[in-house]
Amino acid sequence: MSLTLTRQQMFALLLLAFFTVLVLGTIITASVMHTDVWHLLSSFNASTAVMSPHN
Repeated sequence: MSLTLTRQQMFALLLLAFFTVLVLGTIITASVMHTDVWHLLSSFNASTAVMSPHN
């Protein structure tokens, strides 16, 4: 069994790693700055709701 990855698998791993770093970075930044994580998330959701055509 070889350990070579296909392009799709490599892309999926990179995407997963990126989102993991993004989420961890957000949580760490929020805890360091003593800001409310839920307030941060709600403001993020509000900005995405404005951009999405559903709302």
